[in-house]
Amino acid sequence: MGLIPPKNPHFIFARLAACAIALSTWHTAMADGEPHLRLSTGFDYSSGDYGSDETTSILYSPVTARYETDNTLLKLTVPYLSIETDGGVLVGGPDVIGSGSGGQLDESGLGDIVLGVTYYLLPETPRRPALDVTGKIKIPTADEEKQLGTGELDYSLEAELTKISGRTAVFGSFGYKVFGDTAEFDINDVLFGSVGVAHQVQPGLSVGVLYDVREATIDGRDGMNELTPYFSRRLGDRYKVLGYTVIGLSDGSPDWGIGLQLSRDTEFDEIRRYLPEFLRP
Repeated sequence: MGLIPPKNPHFIFARLAACAIALSTWHTAMADGEPHLRLSTGFDYSSGDYGSDETTSILYSPVTARYETDNTLLKLTVPYLSIETDGGVLVGGPDVIGSGSGGQLDESGLGDIVLGVTYYLLPETPRRPALDVTGKIKIPTADEEKQLGTGELDYSLEAELTKISGRTAVFGSFGYKVFGDTAEFDINDVLFGSVGVAHQVQPGLSVGVLYDVREATIDGRDGMNELTPYFSRRLGDRYKVLGYTVIGLSDGSPDWGIGLQLSRDTEFDEIRRYLPEFLRP
């Protein structure tokens, strides 16, 4: 029975969306102090042997709602998850996707829902970067018997710095995640971090690269170490597409991965018309 640590697609979606937004008009749109809503969906597909003799493939498809004010961001992510593996136990960091007794697995269903709150602590100035602080909680909604989740609550806290110079943004983050232990494993709490750069090639189009490193969640296994080139393209006033590839640099990462995210800025008037009268703001 091997331990197969898959990548964390939710982390990649969140991090790349943050860097792409850094060079967009997102915060400019907040200048009038009006709340802002963005809805997005997409997919992340990865495959690799993760240092074992078996191959694991993971499809992660989230639907995300982001509600932003001038200094706070609330985010809800509801994912669909599909895992296929020839054998092993699915454990990864900083998100553990599943843990069980090993063997062949081909399952899909609702993944773990993630709630996040970001506070824009310090704005950027000519001499210092912007500082954001984010807290997240993973709600164990994935089916534990299908090995799509651990059935435990997880928590994380992360700080991120972003500095924009002209058409280029440099960013870095550092965080800590606390896991709930499963019946099979004592899962290590982990440190994780990333550094990256994004460049606006032209209005509405930016490219960049992200380097991501994380500690191992299981003793005796490699941590995660990977490189992610990406692009972000605005399609008109409301839509944006984000695409990326993942290059694994350690046994704790996938051999390769690809992902695509489509997001839409949404006016609140469009939401109100679908709500019952007593729920309309």
